[in-house]
Amino acid sequence: RHLERAHRNEEYVKKFVALPKGNIERKKIIETIRRNGNFLYNTEQKYNNDDLIVCRRPQINRKCTAQNFISRAKCKGFFTKNNIRHHFQQCAKKNVGRHVQVLGRAIQGRIHPLASDTLRKIIFLVLREDAVTRAICYDELLIIYANKMCIKYQHQHQQDMIRSCLRLLDRFLNALKNLNENVTHFASIYKPSIYDDCVRAINVIARYDSTKQMYEAPSVASRLGTLIKQIGKLLITECIKRNDVERQQTTENYLKLLVEDFGITVNKTVEETVSH
Repeated sequence: RHLERAHRNEEYVKKFVALPKGNIERKKIIETIRRNGNFLYNTEQKYNNDDLIVCRRPQINRKCTAQNFISRAKCKGFFTKNNIRHHFQQCAKKNVGRHVQVLGRAIQGRIHPLASDTLRKIIFLVLREDAVTRAICYDELLIIYANKMCIKYQHQHQQDMIRSCLRLLDRFLNALKNLNENVTHFASIYKPSIYDDCVRAINVIARYDSTKQMYEAPSVASRLGTLIKQIGKLLITECIKRNDVERQQTTENYLKLLVEDFGITVNKTVEETVSH
């Protein structure tokens, strides 16, 4: 009734108004309009009020969140990840494939606005959607760094390398958050006062054995040092662009500490672990 009164000049509204009530085609058109509207509400920040309109509300005792739902690429309906395959079989009238959730993530676009098309449509689509991936998606500095990597490494076989770097960086960030409550995002680690906690977080991720004084994963420790240095230089570049002199100076001081100390504190142990 609302559609007939308020949106009677819309093309799809004219189509279903011309059909008699109870007609199957009329019901399909109305359902399509409703799902497109719900999809717009669910994915556009200017319309959304921090809730999610789904096709079927879950039982209260299941305590589902927005993370448990994904959109069907064609009909735009939001279904639980466990049931999306069943809906696909009914909606598409064919056997479901493993690409259903990938297509759903593609149209939802849950990622930082600065992310490039390559990052949106290729790198992040096949990443397992877990707490690690969700944290990467909205970290501005990591997204800018990932954009640079997508430009530098354009071959298909290098895409997995980009994904593994991003996941490693977020594992490091989560470990650091557990050690220092002042760390909220990746740019916040570039303070000289946090450097020692960064080394401790690297030791956690690379599984440092204080008894043997060796790493179980030495390559992870050295790789993190390289990545932190690269991203620090990128942050300095961004500070110059934004004329943020204070943060630029703080980041430069952090990198001086990294260059001076990391080779002795971490890389020396890495070398001894590898040669052992």
